[in-house]
Amino acid sequence: MLYVLKSLKKYLMSHKLLLCFVVLAIIFELAFEYFTSLSMKYLIDEAILPQNMTVFFIVLIIFVVGGLLNLIIGIGGDFSLAKLNEKTLLGLRSDVYRQLQTLSSKAYQKYRSGDLLSRFTLDAPAIEYALQQVFVIGLYSFMSAIVGVVLMITISWKLTIVAVVGSLMVILPQALMSKRAKLYNQSYVDGMEQFSNHIEEEVKGFRTIQAFNLKRSFEQRFDKQMGLLYSFGVKRSFINSNLERLPVMILTLVNVAVLAIGGYFTFQKQMSIGDFTAFNSIFLTFNYGITAFMRIIPAFIEGEVGMKRVNEILELQQEIVEVEQPLVLTNTGADILFNNVSFGYNDNEKILNRISLLIKDGQYVAIVGTSGSGKSTLVQLLLRFYQAQEGSITIQSTLLEQVELESLFRTVGVVFQEPYLFNATLRSNLLLGNADATLEEVGRALDMAGLSELIADLPQGLDTMIVNEGQNFSAGERQRIAIAQTVLRNPHIFIADDITAALDPEAESIINECLAKLSHNRTLIHITHRLHTIMRADFIYVLDRGQLVGSGTHDELLTTCAHYAQMWTRQQGFQWSQDGHRVSIASYRLKQLPFFAEVEDEALQHLTTQFLTEKRASGETIIREGEKGNKFYIIVRGKVMITKNNNDGSMTTVASLEDGEYFGEIALLRHIPRTANVIASTDCVLLTLTAQQLMPLMKTYPYMREQLEAVIVHRMK
Repeated sequence: MLYVLKSLKKYLMSHKLLLCFVVLAIIFELAFEYFTSLSMKYLIDEAILPQNMTVFFIVLIIFVVGGLLNLIIGIGGDFSLAKLNEKTLLGLRSDVYRQLQTLSSKAYQKYRSGDLLSRFTLDAPAIEYALQQVFVIGLYSFMSAIVGVVLMITISWKLTIVAVVGSLMVILPQALMSKRAKLYNQSYVDGMEQFSNHIEEEVKGFRTIQAFNLKRSFEQRFDKQMGLLYSFGVKRSFINSNLERLPVMILTLVNVAVLAIGGYFTFQKQMSIGDFTAFNSIFLTFNYGITAFMRIIPAFIEGEVGMKRVNEILELQQEIVEVEQPLVLTNTGADILFNNVSFGYNDNEKILNRISLLIKDGQYVAIVGTSGSGKSTLVQLLLRFYQAQEGSITIQSTLLEQVELESLFRTVGVVFQEPYLFNATLRSNLLLGNADATLEEVGRALDMAGLSELIADLPQGLDTMIVNEGQNFSAGERQRIAIAQTVLRNPHIFIADDITAALDPEAESIINECLAKLSHNRTLIHITHRLHTIMRADFIYVLDRGQLVGSGTHDELLTTCAHYAQMWTRQQGFQWSQDGHRVSIASYRLKQLPFFAEVEDEALQHLTTQFLTEKRASGETIIREGEKGNKFYIIVRGKVMITKNNNDGSMTTVASLEDGEYFGEIALLRHIPRTANVIASTDCVLLTLTAQQLMPLMKTYPYMREQLEAVIVHRMK
């Protein structure tokens, strides 16, 4: 209880008037309760036994007047308590919410969304109930104990000793079981938090669960979690019940002792009948306060557990903090310089290693590399989502750490690979970028993003509701909405973070036209792994495994940077049909694969006709671990994850592949179980070849089998 009050002190003290009225209402209620008990002495000894009607009616009138005042003040106290309670919790929730807004990306990696939501859905209600009980029962019981002891001493100090010493025995159950009670409550809340995380995970990953036929596995995980929650729930409820029941039993025995000894004192004329009646009445009020307090101890324990979990979030240190007098950026020309920048998400691995690059004002600069090369990490450092561990970043000749964050976000606009749209109207989502934008400005932004025709065709136009984070729009349309949203902010520096990774050629072409428009009169930073989209860039930086391995124009890099040339070559040789539904591969592209490198051109030309086009949606399973394989895949466009199944039903990602890379070649010769899962990270277009399609060619060209065998043996070592 004290921990909760100490943690909430600043919120309570900011509403002192309400707090004072609540305390005064409790004091008045307590005074009336004890007046009722103490009046028994005068009612019996001064009115009933002497047959004094005047005293009798005076006591009754005081009862009536006091009762009415108690009712009025009690109602006012209840209303004040309700306001105080809600204002306190409002302040706490607001602080937690604002703390979440200031946390770095690192903190959001540590806590899953269910962990953070549970602070509002589980912990805040527990704190709210505990706080309510502090005033309704806790404060009342504390004051009742003090006043009760004083009044009982005035009647019989001997009997008071019996009552107080006996009542102190109620501390024993609390002393013996409170530690276990806190442990069981903590375990139960942690279990509920984990359960919430898993449910959210299953809802978002339902396609993967269905595609992998993991229903039974996840049901087993659910049953295991329910078993743990059941076990903790039983222990928690049982020990909480005992924390309530045992003190009541002790006080019942003490009450019997008080009746017995008090009766003996009355028989011995050491107490009058009025004294005996008043003492027992006072003791019953005293007893009720202690009993009620013991019954709410479980609520205090739950509140303390919840308060500690909330404080865990509130006490997180902000990693990205503004200096006392930050410099304000102007939304105008700005060179960006990365000088020997190094960064890693943990101490064991560097994502970026001594990166130095210059982005001049007004340039169209591309940063390219394969998945995991660190290109998107540069964006996160520039936006100060993370802090560079070594080196420095300057913008407008000012160290990034010295820049006011608000002005940074005004100057720099970004569209991410997976834009997030809120479940509101299209208009509301667009105006997030600039709430004061005029209809004319919105129209220009829509034109620049290539959305005008789309909006015109919608029955409700800009008032169309965005459903389920934008699922009623295609991936390309969501990207263009995000572009329009950013354009409305009119940033001088525009960052496109791999925004065409999940798009088909038509949508990609539209997005590239949008970027071409955006490159006028502003700095454009295009992060991508798809090289044909950035051929017109003024300057290109090439990253590989956190290292800067090349820089220059497209033509220069083809001759000076082997990694860039390799990426370019891997992405060439694919031809789309006019309707965009089919893809063919050139024979020279097949010759780049190690197992077809020595095959003569005639055979490769024939082989190109055997490939079929497949499209897989994001999240869809392409290969399942353990199933028999008979198909080889080349990624024309998109990204896939290579994962391995764990014993607990979860999966571990071991690799990522993208445009131009391939997998499943072992299946062309050997029908052995697949050794890993392959899941589409984005919408994918694949070229596939089965062993049955390849077999006739291997009969015609026997050396093809030999080469394929040699490569497969090498891969399986």
